[in-house]
Amino acid sequence: MIPLNEHGSQRSEVAEKRAVWLQASADALQLEAALRTQVAELWQQILQLRIRQQELAVAASRAELELDRARGEYELEIKTHLGNAMVNTSEVRYQQARNEYRRALAWMQLYLLIGKSPEQILSNGRT
Repeated sequence: MIPLNEHGSQRSEVAEKRAVWLQASADALQLEAALRTQVAELWQQILQLRIRQQELAVAASRAELELDRARGEYELEIKTHLGNAMVNTSEVRYQQARNEYRRALAWMQLYLLIGKSPEQILSNGRT
């Protein structure tokens, strides 16, 4: 003869184990969703930084042209805007370096999130 409470305790134990498993599954899905969101945000940031890099390249070309013009005018003693042109050129170069750093940082974060090692990141380079 089998007592009734043993069967009930087995059901209770199975239900408890199932609840633990379901909670672990839900936690894993929640973590996966959070990681997917973070990866998507980093990818969007990388795309925006790539566009910003193109904008800064145009600005750098314009600043270099202005600097050349200002040097020519300075040599001809027509105008003295050389200092302003040099400052503008330096500012654009700073912005380019800052943007490149932010892009590299975003790529590093993205690679680490998807499980690539630092050696793989450095050997593959950035795009």
